Amino acid sequence: MAANVGSMFQYWKRFDLQQLQRELDATATVLANRQDESEQSRKRLIEQSREFKKNTPEDLRKQVAPLLKSFQGEIDALSKRSKEAEAAFLNVYKRLIDVPDPVPALDLGQQLQLKVQRLHDIETENQKLRETLEEYNKEFAEVKNQEVTIKALKEKIREYEQTLKNQAETIALEKEQKLQNDFAEKERKLQETQMSTTSKLEEAEHKVQSLQTALEKTRTELFDLKTKYDEETTAKADEIEMIMTDLERANQRAEVAQREAETLREQLSSANHSLQLASQIQKAPDVEDPKWEFPRKNLVLGKTLGEGEFGKVVKATAFHLKGRAGYTTVAVKMLKENASPSELRDLLSEFNVLKQVNHPHVIKLYGACSQDGPLLLIVEYAKYGSLRGFLRESRKVGPGYLGSGGSRNSSSLDHPDERALTMGDLISFAWQISQGMQYLAEMKLVHRDLAARNILVAEGRKMKISDFGLSRDVYEEDSYVKRSQGRIPVKWMAIESLFDHIYTTQSDVWSFGVLLWEIVTLGGNPYPGIPPERLFNLLKTGHRMERPDNCSEEMYRLMLQCWKQEPDKRPVFADISKDLEKMMVKRRDYLDLAASTPSDSLIYDDGLSEEETPLVDCNNAPLPRALPSTWIENKLYGRISHAFTRF
Repeated sequence: MAANVGSMFQYWKRFDLQQLQRELDATATVLANRQDESEQSRKRLIEQSREFKKNTPEDLRKQVAPLLKSFQGEIDALSKRSKEAEAAFLNVYKRLIDVPDPVPALDLGQQLQLKVQRLHDIETENQKLRETLEEYNKEFAEVKNQEVTIKALKEKIREYEQTLKNQAETIALEKEQKLQNDFAEKERKLQETQMSTTSKLEEAEHKVQSLQTALEKTRTELFDLKTKYDEETTAKADEIEMIMTDLERANQRAEVAQREAETLREQLSSANHSLQLASQIQKAPDVEDPKWEFPRKNLVLGKTLGEGEFGKVVKATAFHLKGRAGYTTVAVKMLKENASPSELRDLLSEFNVLKQVNHPHVIKLYGACSQDGPLLLIVEYAKYGSLRGFLRESRKVGPGYLGSGGSRNSSSLDHPDERALTMGDLISFAWQISQGMQYLAEMKLVHRDLAARNILVAEGRKMKISDFGLSRDVYEEDSYVKRSQGRIPVKWMAIESLFDHIYTTQSDVWSFGVLLWEIVTLGGNPYPGIPPERLFNLLKTGHRMERPDNCSEEMYRLMLQCWKQEPDKRPVFADISKDLEKMMVKRRDYLDLAASTPSDSLIYDDGLSEEETPLVDCNNAPLPRALPSTWIENKLYGRISHAFTRF
């Protein structure tokens, strides 16, 4: 019954009788108006028929008469049906218009039913209580007959109460004494700590005073050295100008000879390039690996994601990759037709490296096509392209970021999601890369070209380290300096790599510091305004990049640690990862991105500006802009000698 009343209440509530009555009332009004309009229209039709009979010839009326009768019959039938429908509607309307709404009555009935149910439950509970009360009365009647037992029990209760009271007082006294002893001990230790802290504070103040004196003395010596250095630089200016004139003439002669040599090289290269490439493939019997070989017919190449002088990367779909059903989106690395055997060796080297590694933050190798065609490496597809382009594109996202500045060629890449980057995102990017580099260091692998352009951004903003062998020929020319062995990324290389060609995990740590600088500046070009040729001497004299605007002191200290001149003084990737993890936990706002504008110094021009950036050493002290003349002489005469030796 309760269910029926409740369901009826819900039904009539949804039915909304009052709304239906209002709608019927409105419909009845409209119907009455339409009846009046129909009467008027019928009268007009009768008048028009009379006019038609008067003004129409007899023969035409006879021809039209059957048609008019048919129309008249149809109209009469429609009018009859309409009147019957209207009468039925009005009958229903009269029955329903004054029907009272049953919803309040049903609601009241439902509430009364709930009250009756509760009363029934209370009655049942009262019956149980009466039965329990009768049992208690019987027990009390039995207990009244045991007065002696009750007196004995009362006596025992008094004894127990007295015993418990004595025990409680004893325990309270013991606890009070113990608390007093503990308080006295803690007070004594606090006094000892306060005295020790006061002593240490006095020692620290004394040390600070000594260091301040030493700092003043060092500043005085540095000023004297700078003055002497400026005098020597001025004295050598004329000599440098003469050397530059001689160098220009030598370069002109070298350019003429170089053009002739390049012409001969091109003719020779076009003649035997195909033979060299085929010979190189034959000399590499270990290219084919059944574990990694993928059928070329199952690979469909798509649009180009990026390309350089000798290689390119294309987006592709692979069918039945690693046993997966259907198609998988991948990236394919390949050589161009004008690639040299050394470029093929680089691609093979990258293939061998990728076969050894397996880490969430290192680009994953899926397979290779080495038979019946050029060598193709099938790797994981990164949705957002390079980190450098991703950061520069992110300058345009959100009101707190930069609206203009450098942009990337993203025509072949998916755009990053529209969520603006936060401080936590930037630290997370750096931490993910440090995790991948820590894994490579543990695998005894040296990347040699760690930079934002060689970090790919996959789905979910996951960082992927890539380009282990072909990178120096694939990317921007302003990032590399041409040497006899190829282009090298000067602005990302450690001092020992630039001067002694030494590549270790610690040289990768230096490059990671430059990568941190790129992340903080949202893809800025390192050492802005400084050409790569000047960078050699600046690094040797202690120059390091200044702290970017909106970069925290904690992050900049980590950069400077990565740029220590001695490799063994730089942190290892495990320690770097821990430091970045601490920064993520703190969630400190070290990047006030909302304060930046397109004209802020956070945006760095990729070209060389006329106003050079102030130079500082590792201790943030200013350095002179002029270079030592002896170093310039050695470099210039060395280049002239090298140019004539080649030709």
